[in-house]
Amino acid sequence: MKKLLVWSFLFLLGQGLFAMKLGQTLAVDPTDLKKAPMVKSPGVLLAYLAEEIKLGSFILTKTQNDKLSDVEHRRYQQVYEGLQVWGGEIIQHVKNGAVQSYDGEYFIISGLDTRPKLTSAQALEALKTYYEVKELIEDKDGSELVVFPIGDTDFRLAHKMIVRKADEPLFNETTFVDAETGEVLLHFPNIIQEQLTIGVGVGKREDRMKFPTTLNNNLYYMYDTSKARPFTQRTFDSQHSLPRTVYVSSTTSNSWPSDSIVNIHAYIGYAYDFYYTLFGVNGLDNNNRTVNAFAHVFDINQELYDNAFWQSDSSGMYGQGFYFLDPYQSTKDRGAAIDSVCHEYSHAITTFHSNLTYFGESGALNESFSDVFGTAIEFMFQPEGQGYNKADWIFGEDANSFFTYDKCRSQSDPNSNSQLRDAGFPSSLWYPDPCHISQKLRLYDSHGKLIDNDGVHLNCTIYPHAYYLLAHGGTNRVSGLSVTGIGIDKATKIFYDAWINRMTKTTNFLGAANALLASAFNLYGASSSEYAQMKNTIRAIGYIVN
Repeated sequence: MKKLLVWSFLFLLGQGLFAMKLGQTLAVDPTDLKKAPMVKSPGVLLAYLAEEIKLGSFILTKTQNDKLSDVEHRRYQQVYEGLQVWGGEIIQHVKNGAVQSYDGEYFIISGLDTRPKLTSAQALEALKTYYEVKELIEDKDGSELVVFPIGDTDFRLAHKMIVRKADEPLFNETTFVDAETGEVLLHFPNIIQEQLTIGVGVGKREDRMKFPTTLNNNLYYMYDTSKARPFTQRTFDSQHSLPRTVYVSSTTSNSWPSDSIVNIHAYIGYAYDFYYTLFGVNGLDNNNRTVNAFAHVFDINQELYDNAFWQSDSSGMYGQGFYFLDPYQSTKDRGAAIDSVCHEYSHAITTFHSNLTYFGESGALNESFSDVFGTAIEFMFQPEGQGYNKADWIFGEDANSFFTYDKCRSQSDPNSNSQLRDAGFPSSLWYPDPCHISQKLRLYDSHGKLIDNDGVHLNCTIYPHAYYLLAHGGTNRVSGLSVTGIGIDKATKIFYDAWINRMTKTTNFLGAANALLASAFNLYGASSSEYAQMKNTIRAIGYIVN
């Protein structure tokens, strides 16, 4: 049986290649036009899914209240004989007590034997063989049996396991091992990183800022115990090493000299303010979760430099938090750039909401929406212009030791940069960063393995470019199609609604296009200029919109 994909007012059936909605436009991948869709009425689908929820095929996992449209979004996890179905997740949209629509994916499963032939210990041995290591540490709390779909008709019983290596702080992965054969079905990292990679203080680029601190025993600490904002925020100084103990940054004067740790502590507060002020989000998980950030992490032997990342898992290194590594082979100090710090913060927002899997197109969307909202936060807190501490459509330029846009992702013109060039690949592979779905990259290393988790960074520039077109206006270099900008505030609301309320862990590029269309339609209406320009934007990046 084929999986059923249902989008808000957009019903994608068969293999998820088409969407059907009476009177509404939707996006279609032009490469799939020859494949015929199945068609069912929206009313039948609504009734069918309501009955499946009633029968217990779905478990309610989260409720999100959307202040923008006064809609309650209920996330349900599909289960089969008590086991989670990986990727089986629907979002029910309810307004005034009535179900309006659904988003997500649902798999029709029958006859699957849920008795594993391999134990979790045997699955761990299979992973050791796969990774070619003698030891792996399993996070027992993250391990469970799940149903893992292979396409639309093949379903496997699998051990879902979180594993790490004791000697590699950056290795922490979620894995799925076939519980019958020991085949590794999927693995992806839990550390989300960039591979191209009230006190007062002075930031790295000489910008003065204020931030909350705590006085204790005559020392002021970069530590706020829910006084300035309703969450605990701690910023640690790793002191240019990877020690076993880290220290909350402190001073006797409550004044910090020029350093990126000042930027990190202040910008995390800015990110919190942005999401709360505009969308009513209370911290990373909407429950004011403690936020730990670690500055000046550095270890040459373990390649801990020239980078920044969000670690979602609590085991390994210093635990869950934001890590900002010292420059070494480059001159980029990631903590100095507001869009870079808020990019990492937005990865955490993804973890606790849509939870986009960090692999392939869903992983590229994970990176894309972090770029989008890093930019949105930059525009909220900095004046538009060129130079340090100015808002623009370039990612991470303030990280550079001297001001330049070189080796920075561009949202206005992605093709002007090449992350493959920046990362030191041979010149024959210097493909431009894509701005159109026809430019999507998929590259393999010398061992035949996909690089960059199947392009999570290489392909993360298409949707930020779409955000630029919708907000600012412009012309796509490949399609030649133009968009009239609707302003950054409205564009940000549309992208937020699609990202948080309409995407699931396995949403792909086409799914993102339809989610954005649904959000624009629901927020501004079918006859609005905002919806018209959203359609033009989706066309500009390569999809056909009916």
